[in-house]
Amino acid sequence: MSKEVRDKLNVLQKSRIISINSTKLKKIEPNNECKLIAIYGSNLGSNIGLRLSQQSLDNLYLTPLIQQILVGILLGDANIRKVGENGKPHIQYNQGFIHLNHILYLSYLLSPILTHYPTLVQQRDLSTYLHLHTRALSSLIPLYELFIRNGVKKISPSIVNWLTPISLAFWAMDDGSSTPEGFYLNTHSFSYEEQIILQKALLYKFGLECNIHKHGKQFKLYIKAKSKLLFINLVKPYFSPFFLYKLN
Repeated sequence: MSKEVRDKLNVLQKSRIISINSTKLKKIEPNNECKLIAIYGSNLGSNIGLRLSQQSLDNLYLTPLIQQILVGILLGDANIRKVGENGKPHIQYNQGFIHLNHILYLSYLLSPILTHYPTLVQQRDLSTYLHLHTRALSSLIPLYELFIRNGVKKISPSIVNWLTPISLAFWAMDDGSSTPEGFYLNTHSFSYEEQIILQKALLYKFGLECNIHKHGKQFKLYIKAKSKLLFINLVKPYFSPFFLYKLN
């Protein structure tokens, strides 16, 4: 698009980040007077805004809750990648500004592995979205190996070992939509073979019966009406209040 056309349409030249919080990280000062014993790397508090040493980052482990949340959003719209071949993985997650409340809720839950609150990004057409990314951590390597094959996000049969009601809830909040009878999981980005893997995993792990519906040249999973109540009972306790309308 030429500059003249952009000027007429009032379109930005490229996406830009709108600063909504400080980009500076605060260094943690040593405390040599503390007499209490604390579990190192227990992730009991927020690390947002703090500059951690490499030793601290290497000992920053995922709590069971954080791990289950990350599996759920990785089944949805999140991506996991490495910077360089030998870099540590980090997770990136985008949501429309309309879901600000949910993204802030998610930031609170993931605060032990974040550097900053979500970033507001303005696109060429002046629309905005929120961008969230985790720290680059050794503890994310198992998730990277679970989802990435030759640099591409894939679903492997071992996903059945990682599925829990919590991961299913965050997957459904991210990529789900209700119908009067059943519930769709919008798995368009996965191949037909991967849809079968997910279909079997949901049946084996939760007893959820699903069909694979074709939409154009892509596919998505449909939780049948006979399994919808079971599905709602599984995920509702872990649903963000801002997404409960999806279970209506």
